[in-house]
Amino acid sequence: MEHSKLGENLTSVLGEIKLKKKEPDYESLKPYFNWLSSKVIKKTFNLTTQYARTPASTILKKNFKSPFPAFNVKRRHEPVATDTIYSNTPAIDDGSTSAQIFVGTKTFVTDIYGMKHDKEFVNTLEDNIRKRGAMDKLISDRAQVEISKRVHDILRALFIDDWQSEPHCQHQNPAERRIQTVKRGTNTLLDRTGAPAYTWLLAILYVCFVLNFTYNAVINNVPMNLATGSTCDISPLLRFRFWQPVYYMHDDSDFPKDSTEERGRFVGISESVGHYMTFKILTDKSNKIIHRSNVRPADIPLEKNIRLDPLIIPSVVKSKKEISYDENVVKKDDYLNNQPSVPILDTSDLVGRTFLMPIDKDGQRLRARIVEAIENQEEECAKESSRLKFVCSMKEDQIEEVFSYNEILDFLEQQEEDTIEWKFKKITAHEGPLNPNHSNYNGSIYNVMIEWENGEITSEPLSIIGADDPVTCAIYARENNLLNKPGWKRFARLAKREKKLLRFQNQVKLRSYR
Repeated sequence: MEHSKLGENLTSVLGEIKLKKKEPDYESLKPYFNWLSSKVIKKTFNLTTQYARTPASTILKKNFKSPFPAFNVKRRHEPVATDTIYSNTPAIDDGSTSAQIFVGTKTFVTDIYGMKHDKEFVNTLEDNIRKRGAMDKLISDRAQVEISKRVHDILRALFIDDWQSEPHCQHQNPAERRIQTVKRGTNTLLDRTGAPAYTWLLAILYVCFVLNFTYNAVINNVPMNLATGSTCDISPLLRFRFWQPVYYMHDDSDFPKDSTEERGRFVGISESVGHYMTFKILTDKSNKIIHRSNVRPADIPLEKNIRLDPLIIPSVVKSKKEISYDENVVKKDDYLNNQPSVPILDTSDLVGRTFLMPIDKDGQRLRARIVEAIENQEEECAKESSRLKFVCSMKEDQIEEVFSYNEILDFLEQQEEDTIEWKFKKITAHEGPLNPNHSNYNGSIYNVMIEWENGEITSEPLSIIGADDPVTCAIYARENNLLNKPGWKRFARLAKREKKLLRFQNQVKLRSYR
């Protein structure tokens, strides 16, 4: 009973105690401010921080680390919300399976850091403070790694307040809403470009860069403009598209054996490497991220590096195992007819070969190239060759599909006698008019379906085909009453001259077959 009464008395006494903030003696501080008025000094205290304190001891000691960490970092005067994004696919070149997002609640500046383990949150927090500055408050959802002792030590040292959402109410965390925007943008980017799932971290970093440097209606400004107080420059965004094939300079090439360029994919902007126009490139050879500024597009037809992108790829499938026979015992034809077909067990026999795919719903018939064999099936493949699987690419490596061993052989048998003939045959259909926001827009308001002599049907911009073969375009436009349409009017004058048009048509055929 006595202990309980003592506790009640202590509680009542503590409840009556009120902490009062002691105001500095502004009059006595005048010599430190060149004898400005006490009113000016008071306003200065209200609008500034005072993180450093004079040591109480009169003994002077040598310091090996900063006694005032908060005094030595730049400040970011806004609360910052954070949360974790998880992925079911490890990121290429990095291996990250999750990412930590930091978003400013006033400026909407968004940063992403890849993580392999949740314990790396502390490192991402330090990286964000190092890059953007110490925030006024850290907002999280009470995940254990986000409220750990080490995190609190950092927040105490840098005078950073913290706040967490209550359990089962994660929507109170502003980072949750930003994550939805970032995820939606990343899915759109991967869908539009056809980039593989393992590029998710590169894609999400690129999406955040775009969001930071584009107009935001909520703040009526560009986030980086608001964060830095100056006008940002968006020149790097105008140079390449995400997942666009590019050539980068190869500095150690041997003359004249090797090309001075190598091929890769554009996957982002390098913010902390090189000058302002330095880019992240995912190399085709090693699948590693490199940073280069000497980069040019690889998808411009007239500027291709033929040594890196050959125009003709052999499509003949041969086995490395040569069939031997004894002419003295049996005739060659009889021997071959009686022998079972030899399965291709060496994956290098098929890698690099091409075959025609069935016609798509949109009328295109693409040629697929076998890129690589899936290597995680070695044990099964050793037992049964039909369980081999191969990754095939189409449409300039923008689309990838996986086919089984038997499916590959079926495709190749259908065209065993065919040879690749990249000859222009005819225009089968057209698409348009298209606006620049349309998913199929490729620099021209009309696309035309081109049938080639090898059986492939592809969609090409009218501007390119019209410049290369205006005669065929004029004939197609006249037959389909398109000569009065925008984009087709330039062929009207040619289409009206009947005899000259037929003569040009014959010349085009001869030139194509040469």
